[in-house]
Amino acid sequence: YVKKWLKTKHAMMFRLSNKVVQVSFQDETEIILSSESKVITYVNKKGERLNYHLSTALESDNAEMIKRLKYTREILTRMLKQNEGARIDLHAEMRMQGKPTHI
Repeated sequence: YVKKWLKTKHAMMFRLSNKVVQVSFQDETEIILSSESKVITYVNKKGERLNYHLSTALESDNAEMIKRLKYTREILTRMLKQNEGARIDLHAEMRMQGKPTHI
């Protein structure tokens, strides 16, 4: 099931309960990241599914996939920074209220 989602100017991003991240772009291409299998699946405009190993995907000659993968990484990085900031704010607020901060 969907645990988190985010809509951006160019795509919809979903984080699923099985830790898969799926990014559906407006042009109907997709990036699917599986951290467990360390595989990136790219679905191109023709609907063809292409698989790449996570460690070598950015070395591919598929410029369209690389462009979308870099965009995905940028959005995920921003989300993580926002989450970390929210966690820090929550800890500070709890300390001010004298509550335990081990969440």
